[in-house]
Amino acid sequence: MKNTGQRNSDSGGGGSCVNNSEPISDEDRSSGLNSDSNVGEGSNDVGGNSSDEGAVSDEDRVNVLENSKEECDDDGGGDDVSDEAGEAGDARPNFRNDGEGQQFVIDSIREWALEPGVLSLAKLDGLLGRLSNAFPHMPKSHVTLFNCQYDFDFKDHPGGLFWDKGIRNNLDKLEDLNFEPSDVKLFLHDYVTEVEELLENGYNYRGTVLEFCVRNYILDAPMRSFIKCIIGHGGYRSCEQCDLCGEYHDNRVTMVGLDGQLRSDDSFRHRLDPEHHKGESPLEKIGTGMVSQFRLDPMHLLYAGVSKRLMKFWFEVNGAWKLHAQLVEIISSVLIFLRDSCPTDFNRRPRSLKYWRNFKCTEIRRIVLYDGILAFKDLVDDNVYKHFLLLHCCLYILSSPSLLQ
Repeated sequence: MKNTGQRNSDSGGGGSCVNNSEPISDEDRSSGLNSDSNVGEGSNDVGGNSSDEGAVSDEDRVNVLENSKEECDDDGGGDDVSDEAGEAGDARPNFRNDGEGQQFVIDSIREWALEPGVLSLAKLDGLLGRLSNAFPHMPKSHVTLFNCQYDFDFKDHPGGLFWDKGIRNNLDKLEDLNFEPSDVKLFLHDYVTEVEELLENGYNYRGTVLEFCVRNYILDAPMRSFIKCIIGHGGYRSCEQCDLCGEYHDNRVTMVGLDGQLRSDDSFRHRLDPEHHKGESPLEKIGTGMVSQFRLDPMHLLYAGVSKRLMKFWFEVNGAWKLHAQLVEIISSVLIFLRDSCPTDFNRRPRSLKYWRNFKCTEIRRIVLYDGILAFKDLVDDNVYKHFLLLHCCLYILSSPSLLQ
């Protein structure tokens, strides 16, 4: 009984701990339940139920917290914590409703996006899209976030409205505008006027005057004939590189022979081949090389043109060159086999030839330059394979800068 009284006396003063270093005997525990006189001063703090050895009641926990708070107040630390919390609370905005909170978030994102630095508008749109799930009034695009107002200076032209952004603006930001012009002089008027001024005065970039020049014009066949004021690509004198006259065969004009005279900027300017021209191009006014500065791109001419037409003969046109359906499946299996080992340098991996009509130019280019050498070998007729190798060699040489030097 002496040990029990001593333990309660030690713990009763602070009411925050229980000393279990000395075991309590059954006799002491039983006596503690029947005799209040043997319990020390702290009996109300510890061990209200002697059946739970060393247990602390809810009332004891409340007393411990109150005693701890009083000790902190005595030390003077409680006032500092309270003051700091009050200062932090004053810095937080108080919103009367959810609408004000949403508007605060929108304004904060707008201010952050307008800060100096590089910001991807695509990633900003992605962020706005995610936040719109939690904030219904959140703009889903940077256009709405910044309240962008676009003012285009459209001009009336035969066939519709036309907008010329200008070269200076294009040097800062590229913009695409689909338009089908009908009058080449009206279409190129603003462009030619600005190029003349830039060629004469140069481009002023942050106080430094840079020399301006147009290196090349890259257009498809219909737009080249429109800009250059020449006959279309289906005409007899349509070749832009030589003056060879085409011949009409099988409902189409074909260029037969290799004896044509090469065209030059001087021959174009002096109209040595009158049947090739339909008028005078406004680009001649600014000294444009009407032959040397117009590039013939391989995408339309070679891959979407010659190569895809060759595939059409292989798969659809009857003749000794047509490939049997089973043979096409075997070739497709070879292409699919190469799929897993296709390097990431290629935008599209190999797929079955049954989709050849939907092939992109980059897929046709890969087949002609790389995959076809293996996929067609020992499977197609020898003459068909040799004909394909001729096309492969020509395109490989034309596509290799080192072999063209």
